[in-house]
Amino acid sequence: MAIRKEPFGTTPDGHRVHRYTLDNGAGMTVQLIEFGAAIVSVRVPDHRGDVGEVTLGFDALEPYLDNPEYLGVVIGPFANRIGGAAFELDGTRHAVEANEGENHLHGGRTGFSLQRWQAEEVPTTDPAAISFALTRPDGEGNFPGHLDVKVTYHLTDDNTLRVDYEAVTDAATPVNLTNHAYWNLAGSGEVLDHDLQVFADHALAMDAGLIPTGDFEDVEGTALDFDVTRSIRSRFDDVSLPGHWVHGYDHAYALHPREALAPAAVVAEPKSGRTMHIDTTYPGMQLYTGNDLNITHGTGGRRYLRYGGLALETQYFPDSVNKPDFPSTILCPGQVYEHATVYRFGIA
Repeated sequence: MAIRKEPFGTTPDGHRVHRYTLDNGAGMTVQLIEFGAAIVSVRVPDHRGDVGEVTLGFDALEPYLDNPEYLGVVIGPFANRIGGAAFELDGTRHAVEANEGENHLHGGRTGFSLQRWQAEEVPTTDPAAISFALTRPDGEGNFPGHLDVKVTYHLTDDNTLRVDYEAVTDAATPVNLTNHAYWNLAGSGEVLDHDLQVFADHALAMDAGLIPTGDFEDVEGTALDFDVTRSIRSRFDDVSLPGHWVHGYDHAYALHPREALAPAAVVAEPKSGRTMHIDTTYPGMQLYTGNDLNITHGTGGRRYLRYGGLALETQYFPDSVNKPDFPSTILCPGQVYEHATVYRFGIA
């Protein structure tokens, strides 16, 4: 298998972290680390055949130990926001960390993005695959249930990265996993001139804290309408966020109904010719244009500034645990949480 393992750093409590490089022999490489089960690098060819970086990451472990923009990491146990930092399950109220105003975001300080996972190479007919496993003890972060989680990254010979999410529990508990990779198919600069298509007719209405109200908004003819491919910049000035947030997209979409892998989004960058097709089994996707990025020590010395990365986070809807009409995020004993997201890279 085309997997290379090398030291990447040591956590403050003395655990070694390794970087794994997956190489498909066709011009695409993916680098992953055990901390946060993070994607730290994805390199693919452009229309000239030149291989370049298309995701945002760090060259060292230290920035991942305090990674407020969540570059490349797996988010859990609950991606996105929980309104009021609390939920009720089977008659018991669970108050979780309020780490974004009065709301909970991305698992908080005990979230999966800030933990060291156990890596294991996976036998496969694909060029390379590796899985990362994590155990969440009952009560950590005030989430109920002993939860076993596994995330597996598959690299295929047709320049596709597939991410499989699995989890089992011994008690009913909310689970919503995603990867918070930022993409820039040009390799640098703003992503506003990327072309985007989103396979959704509706977005979730949100309050000032970006918590869904429970209503769905028809996106047709609005700045959220990417039914027909267009540049992100084309309606950027018309984007509206409730509350006092930095201008840009940070919106949750209800994707077209699906029972298996189906298209979620297509991204294209005109100058490089690179494209990325995203398919997923998840019902929703968060579109975020890196409105708060301000990082000066990225991979290869790159700077990641505002609008320098595009996050397309496939997931369940935000605050689903408090919205009975949303698709349920409650995992029960005897069930298996199984979802997948596929990133297919190509040339326009």
